[in-house]
Amino acid sequence: MVGYSPSLPWVRAEVNASFVNTWTKTTGNHTIKWGADIRRVRDELLQMQTFSPRGVYNFSDGQTSTPGATTSFMNNVASFLLDVPSQAGRDLATYFPAYRAWQSFFFVQDRWTVTPKLTLSLGLRYELYPPATPRLKAGFSNYDQYANTLSVAGVGNVPMNLGIKNNKDYFSPRLGIAYRVNEKTVIRTGAGVSYTPFPDNTYAYNYPVRANNAFNPAVATYGAAVPPDGSTATFQKGFSPHPGANP
Repeated sequence: MVGYSPSLPWVRAEVNASFVNTWTKTTGNHTIKWGADIRRVRDELLQMQTFSPRGVYNFSDGQTSTPGATTSFMNNVASFLLDVPSQAGRDLATYFPAYRAWQSFFFVQDRWTVTPKLTLSLGLRYELYPPATPRLKAGFSNYDQYANTLSVAGVGNVPMNLGIKNNKDYFSPRLGIAYRVNEKTVIRTGAGVSYTPFPDNTYAYNYPVRANNAFNPAVATYGAAVPPDGSTATFQKGFSPHPGANP
């Protein structure tokens, strides 16, 4: 591929607002910390991933082969030189996804000096990721495997959050151990559980939020790609307008 990236151009504007506070209390040989982090995530993102909005031409060796021949000489560079693309495709930005979500995090931790040599760090973190919503209707789309249909946010009886379950079980325990062998050596170990939210740039951007047009040969893998108007796709001619696109 020359001069191609499926995700460019990349249009994005992200604004996150966070309220964070932490408290500490020392009592005896315990140092107790607790706190909260409340976030409002606002992500305006438009990122294609298949052909890119600029479009892509693919050239294969089938376009310079002999159909049905047992022995054939073929070359995809020759297909390029003859301007016979095996596929032409371009992404269509139907909607501009606008991701909106609240995220909440809470923790408590006890740093316990058991002996002058042994220190334990015991903690528990809780994370809450309510289902995100788009800023406008039709900004999210999800596949319903039971009905074999696409559920579009805010359309019909589909809620803006697509009816996704709010998982409230994200408890994350933490354990840290530090043991002082002598004045020069300390052995440390620890373990914990972490959760990663679903990435917002691929959250629910299925068709029709993201769409593309792919044009392939009319018969098997031979011949040039054929656009909807029945003509032959060529690199020289360029792309025709998207079917149904606004002029």
